[in-house]
Amino acid sequence: MSAILYLPGLLVILFKRHGPAKTIRYILTLALTQVLVARSFLQDPASYFRGAFDLSRVFLYIWTVNWRFVDERTFLSPAWAKGLLLGHVTVLIAFGLFRWCRSDGGVAKVLMRGWRRPTLPGSLVPVDPDCQSFYGFLDLCSLTCAP
Repeated sequence: MSAILYLPGLLVILFKRHGPAKTIRYILTLALTQVLVARSFLQDPASYFRGAFDLSRVFLYIWTVNWRFVDERTFLSPAWAKGLLLGHVTVLIAFGLFRWCRSDGGVAKVLMRGWRRPTLPGSLVPVDPDCQSFYGFLDLCSLTCAP
């Protein structure tokens, strides 16, 4: 469930850096890894996913750190939970539309560019040197660690 928090940003980065073909491959690899790690917990997959994505679940107020300024009654109310979820989705949509793809001409242009050329990056902006050295390091690791 915590992957839902960072997955939208990761999808944007992968799509802009690698294009849709490699992004789909990476996402399938991530999903397969998650299934392999969770294999021992998946005796009853329907029950597992129902529990993992139960948005009506209530968290204990005693464990909260970030929302301590909110009283317990408000924190435990369903309206507060729905408001937080709506706020999270709204921020993700706003960043997706107005921030993450702004330097490439907007979301529509990145998507059109990516789907027209599925094996090429969806972004026009060159990768900065720090990021390029990081990807070079990953490529080097994959070459040296491959069987």
